[in-house]
Amino acid sequence: YWAGALAGAPPYPDVTPPVRAEPHGAVTVPLRPDLADRLRELQRARGASRFMIFAAALAATLHRRTGRSELTVGTPVALRDDPRARSVVGPCLNSVVLVSRVLPSDTLGQVLLRTRDAVLDAVAHHDVPFEAVVERLNPPRRPGWTPYLDVTLNLNVVPGEWPALGGLKATAEPMDRIWRHEQKFGLTFTVTDRGDRLEAVLSYRGDRYRRAEAEWLAGALGRTLDAFGDLLDRPLAAIEPDMVRQAPPAARYRDFVAAEAAARDDAAGLGHWARVLDGAPPYLDLATPVQPAPHGMVPVELPPRLADRLRDLTATRAVTPFQVLAAALAAALHAWTGRPDVTFGTPMANRDREEFADLVGPLLNTAAVRSRRDTGTTLGGLLAAVRDALLDAHEHAAVPFEAVVDRLNPPRLPGRTPYVDAMLSVETGQQPIRLGEARLEPDAGHEDAAVSAKFPLTVHFRQEGGQFTGRVAYRGDQVAAADATTLAGLVGRLVRRFTEDLDRPLSGSVLLDAAERARLGMFEHGPRSAPPTTVPALLAEQLARRPDAPAIETAIETAIGSLTYRELDERARALAGRLRPLVRGPLPVAALYAPRGADFVVGMLAAWYAGCAFCPIDPDHPDERAGFVLRDTGAVALLAAGSPPDTDVPVLDIAAAGRSAGSFEPVTPDPAAPAYVIYTSGSTGTPKGVVVGHGNLAHLVRWYIDAFEVGPADRGAHLSSVGFDASQWEVWPYLAAGARVVPHERPVVISDVAGWLAEREITVCFLATPLAEVVWADPVPLPALRWMLYGAAPLTRRPPAGLSYDVCNNYGPTECTVAVASLPGPPPAAGPLNVVGRPITGASIHVLDESGGRCPAGVPGEIHIGGDGVAIGYLGRPGQTEERFVRDARTGRRVYRTGDRGRWLPDGTLEYLGRLDRQLKVRGHRVEPREVEAHLLADPLVGRAFVTGDAARLLAYLVPDRGGERPDGRAVLARLAERVPRHLVPDRVVWLDDLPTTPNGKVDVDKLPAPAREPEGAAAAEPGTDLERRVARVWAAVLDLDRVGVDDNFFDAGGNSMLLARLHARLQEELDAGLSMRLLFQYPTVRSFAQAYAGAAPPARDHDDGSIRDRAARARRYRTTRPRRDAER
Repeated sequence: YWAGALAGAPPYPDVTPPVRAEPHGAVTVPLRPDLADRLRELQRARGASRFMIFAAALAATLHRRTGRSELTVGTPVALRDDPRARSVVGPCLNSVVLVSRVLPSDTLGQVLLRTRDAVLDAVAHHDVPFEAVVERLNPPRRPGWTPYLDVTLNLNVVPGEWPALGGLKATAEPMDRIWRHEQKFGLTFTVTDRGDRLEAVLSYRGDRYRRAEAEWLAGALGRTLDAFGDLLDRPLAAIEPDMVRQAPPAARYRDFVAAEAAARDDAAGLGHWARVLDGAPPYLDLATPVQPAPHGMVPVELPPRLADRLRDLTATRAVTPFQVLAAALAAALHAWTGRPDVTFGTPMANRDREEFADLVGPLLNTAAVRSRRDTGTTLGGLLAAVRDALLDAHEHAAVPFEAVVDRLNPPRLPGRTPYVDAMLSVETGQQPIRLGEARLEPDAGHEDAAVSAKFPLTVHFRQEGGQFTGRVAYRGDQVAAADATTLAGLVGRLVRRFTEDLDRPLSGSVLLDAAERARLGMFEHGPRSAPPTTVPALLAEQLARRPDAPAIETAIETAIGSLTYRELDERARALAGRLRPLVRGPLPVAALYAPRGADFVVGMLAAWYAGCAFCPIDPDHPDERAGFVLRDTGAVALLAAGSPPDTDVPVLDIAAAGRSAGSFEPVTPDPAAPAYVIYTSGSTGTPKGVVVGHGNLAHLVRWYIDAFEVGPADRGAHLSSVGFDASQWEVWPYLAAGARVVPHERPVVISDVAGWLAEREITVCFLATPLAEVVWADPVPLPALRWMLYGAAPLTRRPPAGLSYDVCNNYGPTECTVAVASLPGPPPAAGPLNVVGRPITGASIHVLDESGGRCPAGVPGEIHIGGDGVAIGYLGRPGQTEERFVRDARTGRRVYRTGDRGRWLPDGTLEYLGRLDRQLKVRGHRVEPREVEAHLLADPLVGRAFVTGDAARLLAYLVPDRGGERPDGRAVLARLAERVPRHLVPDRVVWLDDLPTTPNGKVDVDKLPAPAREPEGAAAAEPGTDLERRVARVWAAVLDLDRVGVDDNFFDAGGNSMLLARLHARLQEELDAGLSMRLLFQYPTVRSFAQAYAGAAPPARDHDDGSIRDRAARARRYRTTRPRRDAER
């Protein structure tokens, strides 16, 4: 019925809105006091209800005012036909539409007759939901308008006495007070029937009607109703002849400018956009190219017959082709960035207002579209959400985008526009048009990349002649060509998926085609590995071949000293013979308390010979941490060199065991048996032990030997802390290859590492990335070095060209036996910085989305690791083991969920993109902030704690346990240093009254204040020369300080090895000259460095071992007990 009744009816009234919107308002319709009595006579004579008369008067007035022969009026009706609904308290309403069609010769009586029929028909079909009617008719939508209802009539009958509601007496709210605020629709005519008296008000929206217009209409309605009976036989044209509205003067461009300026002050519109974009990321995660390149364009491969596909989809889903293409872009951006919350922009024509429809000039506005998804989002769900977001954006498109950005005030980035890093444009081809005598044709110049790339990304679709084409334009200084190509491929595949099956989840599976699956198959797996074995078995081969060759070469006289392979074996057997009687339980662990050197290697091998796994404890760690490890492992013994901590565990002196093993025969371990336990920082607040098997370690050792061609002539450095899992590949690959291990036996002083490598003629070494970056900047020649391996932290700069040795980046968590990916050589000059290479032998790497689907190349996801290096699990923590060590849904094989974010690059290498959780890598150390927070919260002065940081420093934000004066931050850190390793002690403390939180109660990291930036101590001496000022500026920037004095020591002001590398690079850039890293160590103040650089400094002191140890100790004390003044804040 409704489809027929409303066929051809205009969905919106013919209205010319004011150029500058006015406030909404209401006007009283003048009605004579005796109108009710006079209408009763008319009702009897014409068989019409009072409502029908008011509807006819309203229709006649609007016909005359607009000059239109067809219009619609909406009205609410009660849905209480069912007796059960009659006593329901609450609104039981629907809306119906009255269509009024007139001829020029029609009289007012004929209008009344047709109105009566329309009312009766509408009442007969009043139970059909109005929303369903609109969906069936599918008229064009206008932002802020309701089709067919923008003129509405209400008739309210007020009873003489209100019914009782329970024991309460109801009284009437003055209706005028309510209906004067009824401004949902453009025009609302409300009549209140009090029996013997009628009252009426005409409410209007100021963005559609001027008050003068509303007053004119109210007066005309009053006059028509007053004389209604006398006018029934008169033609409409004879009723108020001057009533027809004259066409308004044509709008000019300055009228649009004025309207746009008024929209800037639209508080409601700005408030709406503030709510829509609240919490939205203002920028996409773009991998900015290392070297800016020319702007470019990439074609989007669209499915065949796309126009037909979209036509079928729009017919079944009530969406437009534009909305489908927008949903495909949103889905592609979710995948391409790996983020669940993204925004993109789209231009709005801004010509909805009739007077601006044909205005010559640029009227465009930009609207931001926000898209959010979760793991359960389907393509259909995303399409519906994007459709609603676009409709909402259209409804509020008049608010200037610049005003929205000003209201939200997000951080600004050069060359980027908040919320619209990606723009969507869809054009429909049209025939050339004429402007006066001129023929206008589309300009193809906008298809040039230099013109299209105003934003980092512009996705453009065009439909012409029934065919769709698409392209992605990109800015070469913001987006790499390979990344733009990836996005174009995703958009094309997703457009196809949206026209195929909307019930599929938005996961990796919908992003892949057969070719991409085949490509990932080549990326994900390293070469096949040999059958499993153990390190003792590999070592036995070298014992048989070269028993008297040097195995460990030490430089400091110790109880053991340097060892040959035979001597190493004999000492390990002797110690194992003493350990063996203590071995018990299904997973026996011997704790190992020894520094780098022969004692450490003997202890590891002895544990294996005795049938134990070993667990190294760094002697530099506090006794409390050592005690925890001994308890948590249930250690059967403590193998010690030097002075071990007090413990009830049996202690065996490594050196005292001697070399006589008697008749002891070593236990032969199984490849599946545990080899060692390494403790890492724990996300639950407690460190956790990772159990690594013999087969895991042997697999790493064999790959290492093959990859770096390790042989008997090599001298491998052991520089890592013994508690760091990298120690394992700094020892066993060399011994399994017949080479010698050269341990660094003193505290590692950054400035002396290069000299030590040269002095000891090291051929292969591993350095944590921050240390490697320092050594690269040191001019000390390293003629013996063949390979420098680095890893454990992201790069901050590229290895310099011209190194005399090869470099290799390596990636792998402790849970996967040190390394699973490797990149020999420097990262590609034109590619990302932190490329970690390809899977090593026996390893598999998968980049998966939240639902476990494989991510296409270029799409970020969580790195999952499988293969021979995956460890046994966490010691005594089955729940955490089950959470992180999972089964691959496709293969059923065991994989480790790293929590690292990465993506495959087109050449099959893996790029590391950071963490998905709060875990940090600080100066090469893995730090779980929750563990540090747990220890801080154990301090009686701390009520709340939040720990964060970056690659160079660790920060703690603390709230006192009790209000009032803030505690001494130095005392808190000093107590913490007694319980945790040094790398878990924050570099700075910031006291707050409370931690800022998001609406869902999480700490709002973006609102944490920056630490106070002022060095501790007396007033700083100001620079006196131009060189000192230049150096001081760089010094302060690197240390994140407002200023530094010329006599402030770099290390005493919070400097460390990573910051020193940054300082070195920045000074070389500032001074445009090569600098020795050693110069910065020798002259650690602005004044002394400037004098040395200018050639006027006194000779630097030689740093003997004692001064090195003193300086290292002073730096450690500073980090643990003397944070800067912000500790007092």
